[in-house]
Parts: sequence; structure tokens; C-alpha cells
Amino acid sequence: MDIHEKNRVIFKAAKQYLEQNANSVKYQHYLAEREIHSLEEAFEVAVRSINDQTILGGVIGYGDGEEGSNGHTIKRCLFDLDYKKVYAVYGDGQTDERYKELYRCFRGSIDSKGEDNDNNSWNKYAKNVCGIAAYISRFDSAEDMLGYFECKQNADERIALAEEIAAEIPYWSFKMACNWLKDIGINGFAKPDNVLSYIFTNLGLAEKDDKLIFKAINQMAEDNQTPTFIVDMVFWLIGNSTASVVTDIERKKGKNKEDFVKTVSVLIE
Repeated sequence: MDIHEKNRVIFKAAKQYLEQNANSVKYQHYLAEREIHSLEEAFEVAVRSINDQTILGGVIGYGDGEEGSNGHTIKRCLFDLDYKKVYAVYGDGQTDERYKELYRCFRGSIDSKGEDNDNNSWNKYAKNVCGIAAYISRFDSAEDMLGYFECKQNADERIALAEEIAAEIPYWSFKMACNWLKDIGINGFAKPDNVLSYIFTNLGLAEKDDKLIFKAINQMAEDNQTPTFIVDMVFWLIGNSTASVVTDIERKKGKNKEDFVKTVSVLIE
């Protein structure tokens, strides 16, 4: 069985596994097509992505953005998600210290523990958000930005784009840049997180390296003629064991990804 056939067998098994262990009505919204129509929407997706950052997100948490959540207060400090004003008032989070004013807004509005220093998670988030606003501000329109992103036609070009973005935005790794690009609807992007890393390495599809796993996900999508983010979400839904994030799928004591790998290994031996 060559890699292309293996990719088809594994992805077919993944979809079947998900269907057998989850309510299809509930999980289908995770597979809905992603798209944005303005730079403001792109900024909001990036700001909300704090929920997906393991370290900072565990302290901050955006929530649903509605009144009473941290996200509601974050939006107020960000001028109701006006990225241009955020950049104009608070800077880019790197070349000067205006980001500290945003940090003070966060600290003054949200019950935050931790020492008041540069290592505070809210301080890091202030830099992160300012960097995001600065990056988005270089584009004239959503069409301009999406056109720049979508011209990347192969995995190597997509990797280079994610690395470029991560280098511009404080506390964003390659993974988080990929996550944002995926969530604003750019085809060819997936987040090589811990779940996908476990599944792809243990099924022999890639070595444990974010970029190699990213390439393997792209190859699986191509072999199955499926959008890359669908491949990402199917495996993420199978293996994510945080019930507060995904409550739809029936859990096997938090060991779904291990159970899936064991089940599928038999098919590809």
C-alpha cells in the first residue's frame, strides 16, 4: 500500500469513526465552510484565537464574546475590534511601549492574577493583539489580503507564509499562524496540533515535526480531494479530549486518538 492509498484508507476510516462516535447534527457545524468578508472579521478571528493558544489561552480565555465573558471586555478594550484604531493607539507591540496602555485596560477591566510584569499573560496578549492589528493594517482590503494568501499553491509556499506571519506577530508560532489562516478560510492550511501530531506520527504518515505533519495533512487532503481544513477538523474532533471545547463526541475516557490509531493500524498493516 503506497502513501496515497494509505491516506485514502485512513481518512475514510476517520470519517466512519467520527460518524459512529458523534451526533452528526452536532458536529457538522465544525465542518462548515470558513470565510471572512472584511479585515475586521479577520481581526476578530485572530483575537478569538486566544482560545486555541495552550499557554495564554488557559489564563485568558475569550469565551463566546458575549456580555459577561472575557471576550466582551477584550472587545471593549479593542475599540469594538477596530484593528485600525488599535494599531494607531497601541502600536505594533514591538517597536514601542504603547501596548502597555492596552495591557492596563485589560488589567483594569478583568480580574487578573499574576505579577504585574512583562511575563504576565495579559501583557503578552496585549503585544500579540497589537502585532495582529499591525499585520492586518498593511492590507487595503480583505480581497487584497486573501489574494496574497491564496496565491500560495503548494505546501512549501504555505509553510513560508505561515512562518512569515508568525515572525511578525508576538507569541504566535507556526502552528497559530496556520490556525488563523485555516479559520479565515484559506485552503491548504491546517494546525498541526497535538492531536494531529499524535495520529499522523503514530500511523507512520510523518515524523514528529510541525512542518512535516503540515505537509502530510496537505497530502492527505489532496489524495482525498478534500479541503485541508476538513481533514484537520475530522481528526481534531476525534482526538480532542477537552470536554469544555468539544462536548459533542462520545469520549472513550479521553483516549479517542489512541483508540482510533489502534483501530486503523490494523487496516494499513
